[in-house]
Amino acid sequence: MTNINFSFNRLIVEANKRFTGNDPNLIVFAYTNDNSIRVSKGEITYPFDYEKLDKILVINNVDYKDLNKVYEVLSKHISNQLGASLGQKIHPEIISDASDYI
Repeated sequence: MTNINFSFNRLIVEANKRFTGNDPNLIVFAYTNDNSIRVSKGEITYPFDYEKLDKILVINNVDYKDLNKVYEVLSKHISNQLGASLGQKIHPEIISDASDYI
């Protein structure tokens, strides 16, 4: 696994922008007992860890030095996972891992 170096707080802000425009409270991020991360929007949840984030960046060919692209891809990925209940990807250009819901 590549060592991802980014601001988790910025990822929270960027993911919330995908849904709310700037409301930082609609999407809730929480650490779980098994050291993974759970993001939820209402009753919809998506669990992931840093290894999953790394995998998403790799399969989408993101250069880790391009932090704007890192946040864009990861926030779109999270948006896709939370929107999976709609039966479609909100951002079809983002490639998901086979183990993900979509």
